[in-house]
Amino acid sequence: MTPVDPRLLTAGLAVTVATLIDVFADHFRGLPAAMVCPGCGHRFADNDTTGDCPTLAVVRPLLLRRHHENPNHTKRLPAEAFENLRLTKPKPLRANPSTRPQPPVTGDLFDVTAFRRTARQGDLS
Repeated sequence: MTPVDPRLLTAGLAVTVATLIDVFADHFRGLPAAMVCPGCGHRFADNDTTGDCPTLAVVRPLLLRRHHENPNHTKRLPAEAFENLRLTKPKPLRANPSTRPQPPVTGDLFDVTAFRRTARQGDLS
């Protein structure tokens, strides 16, 4: 597997928008999509024209959320790279509770009728 760009690893949580822009520009595949990442040499499958290298998979969602912080740096991206960035939607940070998978409804593993309590006449309330 191709390692992530060292600029991201060095910056850590303090990564700036300028660094994200530089890394995105270096690893952008171009149009038409190259079969090898120009930044790290990651090889894509023959039928993969929309995938990202490992570095771009990290940078893209961060840059989508933060590109508005410094519009001057964002203008440095080539127009085709910025359009490619904007066409993808960031993944939500938290899953929507209504879309969480529900546990499967299963029956009892064995017949539990003999173990169930039945209401006695005096217990009915």
